[in-house]
Amino acid sequence: MASTKTDARVTTINEMLLAIRAVKLYAWETLFAERIESKRQEELVFIRWLGVNKAFISTVIISRLSL
Repeated sequence: MASTKTDARVTTINEMLLAIRAVKLYAWETLFAERIESKRQEELVFIRWLGVNKAFISTVIISRLSL
């Protein structure tokens, strides 16, 4: 589900916020930004896939009703 992808991204953001001092101290900002961006891209791909599937199913159902 899309919520599991969102949960993974939010978890990564929370980890970063909890350890913000270490992130700043060791200059890990880009590492965390890349991780978060990667998870966001996975989430968006999945959300788009869901949208296409919903549109396809709606089209099939509507076309079957008109027969």
